[in-house]
Amino acid sequence: MTEITDFNDLANAKGIQVVHDIVANAINNPPTVVDKDDELGNFGTMEVSAHVPVPELLQSFPVAVLNEVSEWVEGFSFEPQPQITQFTTLAIASTLCGRNYVSEGGNTSSLFLMVLGETGVGKNYAKTSTQSFFDDVGMTNLLSGSGNTSSGAVFTSLVSAPCHIQIVDEIGKQLQTARKQSNGMMAEAFSTLVECYSSTTTMLTPKNYSNMSDIVAGKNKDTKKVVIRCPAITLLGLATPAQVYDNLSTVEIEDGFLNRLIVCDVTLPQKPEQMQMPMPVPRHIGQWANLIRNPTANSLTSLTGIEMGYDVKPVHTIVKFDSGVKELFMGYRRELKEREANGEFALPDMTRRWNENAMRLATCLAVCENALEPVVTLELAQWSILFVEYYGNEFMLNAASKVSDSDFHSLYLKVREFIERSGEIGMTESELSRHCRAYAASPPHQRDQVLLALVREGCVQQLSLKTASGRGRPRVVWIATENITNKVLALVK
Repeated sequence: MTEITDFNDLANAKGIQVVHDIVANAINNPPTVVDKDDELGNFGTMEVSAHVPVPELLQSFPVAVLNEVSEWVEGFSFEPQPQITQFTTLAIASTLCGRNYVSEGGNTSSLFLMVLGETGVGKNYAKTSTQSFFDDVGMTNLLSGSGNTSSGAVFTSLVSAPCHIQIVDEIGKQLQTARKQSNGMMAEAFSTLVECYSSTTTMLTPKNYSNMSDIVAGKNKDTKKVVIRCPAITLLGLATPAQVYDNLSTVEIEDGFLNRLIVCDVTLPQKPEQMQMPMPVPRHIGQWANLIRNPTANSLTSLTGIEMGYDVKPVHTIVKFDSGVKELFMGYRRELKEREANGEFALPDMTRRWNENAMRLATCLAVCENALEPVVTLELAQWSILFVEYYGNEFMLNAASKVSDSDFHSLYLKVREFIERSGEIGMTESELSRHCRAYAASPPHQRDQVLLALVREGCVQQLSLKTASGRGRPRVVWIATENITNKVLALVK
């Protein structure tokens, strides 16, 4: 496990402003690799304007028991993928801490997570291991269905279990259904999830529906209203990148559902092949899980940790902020606003929940580290900020380059991506047809319009290049302007 700097000692020695300046510097002047600072030890920073590898600092948890849970989770896969494993562990932790804990800043631990991986990467073990975990520790009541068919289904699931996890396989298909029926039941289900995310310390109430016919008939005059107090849903969505990006538009970005998600677009390679050997949850991990859900009461009359019904407000265990943590999160909030005002974000709407998600993640980590006396330390807060920032930025860049509002825009983005990826070699129209299914399926006039638009915007150029031998017909290719080097120009005929 990567050792993380003790930011508490740094703050005590030099003041919280020093820690805040480190965060600001990591965000505003990021290197493209993880650097080691002599004063701070191993401190991860990341590039925020381009895709970069996952920093080593973020590839393990700053809480030892969560790394043990990750090792257990990987026993359910022939070829474990580190990011899928990590997000699965986060989903388990978020669910365990749900509804019973709240930080001094009013944050709970309920997280909305989504993993995007190509077919064949083995995402399914996220679902099987999570289900097995809660079964082994005797908490199947925390498991819910795979998604929601309507707003009413969300309420029904919360009445049955006001704290639970929903593992939604093929979530991209549900997003597609919601997009096609913007006023349909599936769209309302996602809207209710948005409300639930924001109501974890208050209450969730259903919409009003007319029952005038019953009232006129003298029936059902006083219908009981369902009120869910402190709903705690952890969402773990699984999908392929194409399912999600092809079925999103700027509407979904603006309506607030996507910016509540911490999204991992899988990039790390899978681990070496191993024999799949699911094991029972180790005894000490089971005890840890039960301590989180049912902490030892500090008095005979204490209701802390008692599972309350959906209509009863639970007695929360307060997660304290260590010295300087509040200032760190407030400073990060101001940084995000300043960067948005300076036009640094491709899709500003997607950054609006980064600070809140970081605070939720830090709250979850604090409970996992010590459920009886949970404290968000500067170390946990900083790791959480970097984690949310890294994955938030990667998802924002992917959405900015792949999410479209029309068929033309979708084709435009795909053609541009394929040409840019071809590098100095470029692509002929025949090669575009072979490799890009959207291009091959489009009518000739739409292909021409897309290529013309890319030329007018200075993104691509069409060049006639001599063959390597200098003999034969020249190769007519489309090449990204940024890839036109002196080497390429030397081949222009």
